[in-house]
Amino acid sequence: MKLTRKEVEWFEGLQSYLDTAPTSIRNKSRLKKLSSFTIGDDDVTVYDEEKCREYENIQREAPDKGACVYYSESELFSLKFPFDIESTAG
Repeated sequence: MKLTRKEVEWFEGLQSYLDTAPTSIRNKSRLKKLSSFTIGDDDVTVYDEEKCREYENIQREAPDKGACVYYSESELFSLKFPFDIESTAG
């Protein structure tokens, strides 16, 4: 399969836009305050990493990231993509 010219341009535009992220977002990520995850569907959940970590410390357990974000109410935003995003470790 090959991407069409329009599809490649869309991906390039998306990457260009992501590259314009404010320094504050990059700093929050670097300081382990902001993170994201996916479970292999079409969205990426952006969450408050500090709030999730506090919940894990109180519960003294490390549930999967999705459960932690849900129960700690630390979700900030959900990005919907027009395709699935596989979830892998490594």
